Amino acid sequence: MHFVALKCFDVLKRLHVRQALRGRTVTEFEFIQLAAFAEMECANFIDAAWEMSDKLLTRGEAGRDQESD
Repeated sequence: MHFVALKCFDVLKRLHVRQALRGRTVTEFEFIQLAAFAEMECANFIDAAWEMSDKLLTRGEAGRDQESD
């Protein structure tokens, strides 16, 4: 679950940078700045995704405990 959340976060950041670039050419420094900005802009997503995956994992474990009873 956490791996999927991290991969989604990575895709979201890339989309954020792509949207900011809109096909224009930038220097490596500009790209790194855009990537850092995207990480800050998308930070709320990873927090929410991590929390949701924790809840799903907890629910799954609780379900397995009930099945074994």
